[in-house]
Amino acid sequence: MDSVLDNCSEEKPSILTRRGGSIEEFDLAVEEPYGGAYWGLSGGTAVLPHATDIVGIRFGAHVIGDLAYLQNSSSANDWYLHLDTSLAGFNRQGGGTDLIASAEATLGFERRYYLPNSPIYVGLEPRLGFQYLIEEVSEDENDREARIIVADALTTLGIDFGLGMNISAFAGLRGGVVLENTLSQDETMALQAMAGISLSFSFGGSAGPFSLAYAEAEGCKKIP
Repeated sequence: MDSVLDNCSEEKPSILTRRGGSIEEFDLAVEEPYGGAYWGLSGGTAVLPHATDIVGIRFGAHVIGDLAYLQNSSSANDWYLHLDTSLAGFNRQGGGTDLIASAEATLGFERRYYLPNSPIYVGLEPRLGFQYLIEEVSEDENDREARIIVADALTTLGIDFGLGMNISAFAGLRGGVVLENTLSQDETMALQAMAGISLSFSFGGSAGPFSLAYAEAEGCKKIP
């Protein structure tokens, strides 16, 4: 039987990290193709602490990059790059009927801290981005708007399902610099809080739910 070592034209060492279970002497190790990138969706709620009567529901989409894989560097192990976009709708709970809509984009770097021999982790993610809010009012008035450069920090509690899927819960606080604000007379408009759930999937070719997408590695033949 061919082995991993004599199966490829270029021999490259593999670094293994156990994320659960146990390893015994005669266990078989199988290398699965991995692209180092994920796509996903998220949902949750957000509140403006300066005006607690304004509560919103947020839906987002994201792309995540495994920096250790993308940079081929063990020094970046458990660091992930996040590109997030989201839309939100806020309602004034105090009886107002106008809807405040929000769109945003953020760039973040997450460091994950895994429990020993476990796929469960706690993550810390600082982010920087831009947020736009608008509230449509009566025809006799101009729409109220806010443009904000945002900076926030998220704390996540997540679990990996193999290399193919990840689910996490997150919560965080946000601050920032208000560039324009006709939406509120309070200049702490950038101060916000958020919480939600995120679901991420590998871009194919990885283990777990996408194991059927297994393909031969470049320069290697598939071991029968």
